[in-house]
Amino acid sequence: STELQESSYIFLAMAIILLVSFIGIPVIIIARDKVAALYFVTAGLIFVVCSSLLLLIFIPKVQALTKKSSNTNTSASSRFSSATSTREGIKILSTPVCQAELERKNCELAVEQAELEKENRELKRLLS
Repeated sequence: STELQESSYIFLAMAIILLVSFIGIPVIIIARDKVAALYFVTAGLIFVVCSSLLLLIFIPKVQALTKKSSNTNTSASSRFSSATSTREGIKILSTPVCQAELERKNCELAVEQAELEKENRELKRLLS
């Protein structure tokens, strides 16, 4: 599984931070007399470091997620079963086929609940 193999992306992010520091610190030293230039350079460095870090961490995860979802079967039963899988977590199903299957399952469970409640009342009556 490659879900948790992020070390290469973390290394790349650290390398970008190092390169930005090598370029940015001398520019900050040069621009320290002019407040507007110092502010602009500092804001730019912070933006580049933060965005590169976030992108290098989250873009591979999004790519893996889209690749994983494109490989799954699109039949209604597999979508329903994958939605209840504890490994993948809860998914929001908005397709009409999935909603219809969920409504059918909900009706079945309501009938089963009514039968169990009836049986429960009967058992309580017998115990009294």
